[in-house]
Amino acid sequence: MYRSVAKELYAKEGSLLSSELLKGGDRGKHPIDQLFIQKFAADNQLGIDAAQKELSELKGKLDEQLLGKASNNLSHLIMRANSPVPVAVSSIVSPVSDFEGNLIQDLGDLSVPAESLVFNSFSSDGKGYVVFSWLKESSKVLGFINTLLSIDRDNIFSALVRFFFGVSENTFISPVWWDGLETSQKDKIQELIMAGVNPFEFEPKELLVDDGITFTGWDVGDITKVNF
Repeated sequence: MYRSVAKELYAKEGSLLSSELLKGGDRGKHPIDQLFIQKFAADNQLGIDAAQKELSELKGKLDEQLLGKASNNLSHLIMRANSPVPVAVSSIVSPVSDFEGNLIQDLGDLSVPAESLVFNSFSSDGKGYVVFSWLKESSKVLGFINTLLSIDRDNIFSALVRFFFGVSENTFISPVWWDGLETSQKDKIQELIMAGVNPFEFEPKELLVDDGITFTGWDVGDITKVNF
């Protein structure tokens, strides 16, 4: 969890440099285009500043826990299986909608701090793990997690695939698993990867909803709740 948060905070610091370059992107353009670019750059700057502040506060709470100054302020959901997970990911997101298509928070309202969810999938000693972590006080994230847990266990891996590729850029795929997918499944993953790429489009609320395209290759063995 700490690694994911530190990585995202570092990325946001780099985004500040890109934001400054964006401000100069209106040179030589029509005045109307310049106004549009400057408005977009200003809004982008506000978003980055808010995200950086929230991530810094989250990292501070993790620092306190690592240093033994706090405890019991984190919740985790751990999924295990007796086979390696074919998709590895390490990231953090402020979920906008849940697995049932319900909008759970408006990231455009910077007056309300966004609630964040950290997630990692990895393999160790031939077993696969998916771990979700969040601040125990984050009630919206807990609601999000509960919509995942309400999914039939046989369909959870499909839900995880939609989530991993739909909200994270830091994903890695087993070549053997990818080569075994059908064209419709590969097309779905590519569609998920492109979701959110265009900054002028809102994330579709049905992004994580089951659309009938399923994935196999990893069966959840047991699920552990920590500090719910």
